[in-house]
Amino acid sequence: MSRRALLAEASGRFARDVLAPFAVLRAGLLGAAWYASQFAPSWTYFQPVAAARGWTYVPTAALDLWGKYDTSWYLAIALGGYAPGAAGAQSSLAFFPLFPLLVRAGHALLPAAWRGQVGAYLVALAVANTAALAGLALVRAWALAVTGDAAVARRLVVLTLLFPGAFFLSCAYSESLFLVLTAGAFVALARGRPGLAGACGLLAALTRPTGVLIAVPILLASRLRLATPTSTPTSTPTSTSTSTPTSTSTPTSTSTSTSTPTATSTLPWWWPALLPPLGLVLHAANLWRVSREPLAFLHAQAAWGRGLAAPWAFLLDRPGLHPWMAPLDRGAILLVLALGLALWRTQRAAAAYVLLSLAPLVLSGTPMSAVRLVAPLFPALLPLALRERAFVPAACGFAALQALLFAAWSRFHWVA
Repeated sequence: MSRRALLAEASGRFARDVLAPFAVLRAGLLGAAWYASQFAPSWTYFQPVAAARGWTYVPTAALDLWGKYDTSWYLAIALGGYAPGAAGAQSSLAFFPLFPLLVRAGHALLPAAWRGQVGAYLVALAVANTAALAGLALVRAWALAVTGDAAVARRLVVLTLLFPGAFFLSCAYSESLFLVLTAGAFVALARGRPGLAGACGLLAALTRPTGVLIAVPILLASRLRLATPTSTPTSTPTSTSTSTPTSTSTPTSTSTSTSTPTATSTLPWWWPALLPPLGLVLHAANLWRVSREPLAFLHAQAAWGRGLAAPWAFLLDRPGLHPWMAPLDRGAILLVLALGLALWRTQRAAAAYVLLSLAPLVLSGTPMSAVRLVAPLFPALLPLALRERAFVPAACGFAALQALLFAAWSRFHWVA
């Protein structure tokens, strides 16, 4: 098959399995927002003028819907860099740099007349949605690599899109960038390229703190690959001009197992696992330069009510929790926990990553924003994608909750 034919086939798969469901579901969310526009906006939104007029950055609703709450922090970093706040106050130091750096780079390419907050916001939407589409394509590639079933891969893409907090993949937030980097790491591991997985992990650790946990599946997959004998061909296929069948099945080529690697390396097998922690170290070094506090990203979380707590504390009600989002956030954590345990049976490296990614939420003392923060943990949804009978009810439940949450979000209510 020619290169042009292969490209056309790949483009067709992308359009059918990724672009089409993405476009249909985003159109559905716009419909939910239109219906919600018949109701009054939230009076607690931190920009009351924006809530009263119905938009924050641009008057076109289809564009403005995707930028609220933390979007302002990312844009502030993109346009002005990190700015340490007063002690105990919320500050930009809580946010990681890669997403706003990409927005800054795109913003710098705009004509001078287009630059400013509006231009930066539109660039942020472009970065987020481009990353979302690329991330979903990689989710499909990973599912296909580990299951060999195209139908399962399609179902995993749909479930990732339908997860209640997945509309944040199109918002001016870092969720979609984190998705594409973590999915890229898992695809690289599935294809036996731990170095590339480590590079993706490094960038993921510059996007969100849990990106450092990509080191765990890298270690597990690399150790397993080292322990598994490689297959080295001992003969080459032969061909004949006849096709007479024989009574026995004799392959024209054989292979033998050997523990001798096909290539030598001066680096230890575990070196790619050092790259994700390196990303976190680089961010800490920059924070030390800015604020003289390398762990400022942890300390800044206290302003949002997060701090080290007993693992059961997130299940308890306390002052400051949102009355109707807190139960949904707890439910999201428990659901992903159950799915991660189910995933352990077949994909231990991915399951370890999912379960460890829940630890910061469970140990923070609050379930706040869990619906959004667990949305990029796509491997957790594989057990549902594998079972067609579980897929339909899960997809319907996810879709209903996502439509409800996006309707509330579109009216400036806090969601995650």
